[in-house]
This record gives sequence, structure tokens and C-alpha cells, in this order.
Amino acid sequence: WRPWEQSTGPRPDEGKATAARNGDKGGALKIDRDNLRALKRQVAHLLREQRDLLARLTEWRRIGRVTFRVTRRDKNMKIEHSCGLQR
Repeated sequence: WRPWEQSTGPRPDEGKATAARNGDKGGALKIDRDNLRALKRQVAHLLREQRDLLARLTEWRRIGRVTFRVTRRDKNMKIEHSCGLQR
């Protein structure tokens, strides 16, 4: 008995396209995962830089008087500071 001889398979083009994707392993998903990993690395790097900057600012504040003012104009951030060491 040879059942493949009795099977007609998908006849419309939509069915053939669906059947052609049966063995797909999700390659596009792998690309998205790789992009997500790269984005996570970039975010981790930026957070590390911000944590280091905050540690330096905290140290400056501890040894002296530091004031900061953050202004935002046209999506550009400007940080102004003044530092007067306590004697």
C-alpha cells in the first residue's frame, strides 16, 4: 500500500505556500534574537557608564559642593555644574 500515491497534497497556491514553510526553523526569529542580544549589550554598557558617572558625582559632592542643572532644548541635553571646594 502506497498512501503517497493517493494523496493530492495542497492544490491552491496558498496551501502550497503554507506547505512549503512546514520545515522552516524560524531563521527570522534568530535574527531578531541576535539583534535583541546586541541591544541588551548596548543598554548594559550605557547603564555601566551612568553608574560610574553617578559614583564620580557622588564623590565630588562628598568632598566639595557641587550643584548641577540639567536643561533640555531641542532633544539635546546640557549639564551645567559649578564646583566650590569647602575649606
